[in-house]
Amino acid sequence: MWWKKKQIQIETKESKILPLFVITNKNEVVTPATDIATEDEQLALYRKEIWIYSCVKQLVQAGSSAPLRSLERKINPETKKEESIELPYKHPLSTLLRRPNPFQCKFEFMEATLTYLELVGNAYWELVRNSEEDVIEMYVHSPTYVDIIPSALNKVGGYKFTINQKERILPTEDVIHFKYFDPTDIYYGFSPALGANEAIQLDFYAQIYNKAFFQNSAIPQNVLVVPDFPDEAQRKQLDAEWQKLYKGVKKAHSTGVLWGGIDVKDLSKPPKDAAYIESRKLSREEIASAYGVPPIKLGLYEYANQAGVREQRRIFWEDTMIPMFLRIEGIINTRLVEPNFGSEFYVQFDTSNIQQLAESLLARSDAGARAFQSGLLSRNEGRAMVGYSALSNMKDEFAKPLNMLFEELNTSPSARNKAMQILSNPRNSEDIYKSMTDAEKTEIDNIFNRISK
Repeated sequence: MWWKKKQIQIETKESKILPLFVITNKNEVVTPATDIATEDEQLALYRKEIWIYSCVKQLVQAGSSAPLRSLERKINPETKKEESIELPYKHPLSTLLRRPNPFQCKFEFMEATLTYLELVGNAYWELVRNSEEDVIEMYVHSPTYVDIIPSALNKVGGYKFTINQKERILPTEDVIHFKYFDPTDIYYGFSPALGANEAIQLDFYAQIYNKAFFQNSAIPQNVLVVPDFPDEAQRKQLDAEWQKLYKGVKKAHSTGVLWGGIDVKDLSKPPKDAAYIESRKLSREEIASAYGVPPIKLGLYEYANQAGVREQRRIFWEDTMIPMFLRIEGIINTRLVEPNFGSEFYVQFDTSNIQQLAESLLARSDAGARAFQSGLLSRNEGRAMVGYSALSNMKDEFAKPLNMLFEELNTSPSARNKAMQILSNPRNSEDIYKSMTDAEKTEIDNIFNRISK
């Protein structure tokens, strides 16, 4: 095969972007401004905003953990139908996706890609080719380095990478751009964080206010008001006696006795904890909603029972992760696989081992089987309800309920009873069949022959 021959001699060509990097201060952090209009500010939210971090982490971990299968479409010579076959472990496409570059495995590579996509709405892959123009490595780069070069002919004329005041321009065929659609911008994607901008800022300022309160508040809860101005010795004596009698956890809320006209004045402000908590809850819910992450995935169990927990997890996979997988698959197939490996190859996320989706499939399968058995749906309509393709080697017929089948075949009451016993207890079908008369066996054979058709 062509790819096995090419593996014998591989001439590598280094990345055009990696040489632009130099060692910088790794502790340098971009501080969020009063808005998050720039990509740097959006990336900084990952470190500064707990709900952004939590949402992105859940999305990225779920997306990176799903296996990305490399498949080939082939025609089965016996059935003359198209089938999908898993590519060999050492096939170039399998190898490229499993180890995109010397520094990252598949999980790390997808983790970086999805993190940039969720924070900024854009992610970029650089494709590195050998001397034969085969893609042999891929690198994911921060969106903050990339500017799109417009083209009147092809919309995008190239991608300019600017790092440490050095520039490189890559052609469109060497860059894969992942983005979330922005109706106001034909070039760049829209960050979910921008959709939750107001909620993020409100939560950010609420945290700053609460932090400043504890750092800067110099107001004691109570003061002692003395009618005459005491000298220094009297002040020290009063302070020492008061601390001795009432200071400490064990002496809290004890009854105090004052003398000599001394009074106590309460300087504490009425508590506003409830309003603060509700404000943060509202911001949290709006941010989670923008990212499509249910509360249970953020560790919030306050409104969830056992059934609610299961339902929220199912919704997360069906409404958030599956559309994300379809987006990523589509971009990889159209921009990487088809142009560089051929249209007979494609990639697909494997969700068969995800428990929440398996439970949903089981429920749909049960509903489809019941609808078919009751005569509401045909065989292929029932399969379509579950998500399976139609069967071309069987007639697309409606199943008849047993009572209708019994009437049609004019089945005797005793044969009906034996048929129901077999269906309800298949393990004892042989013993039940032996106990029948020849006439009942004939009727039972007719019934099950009709059912099998």
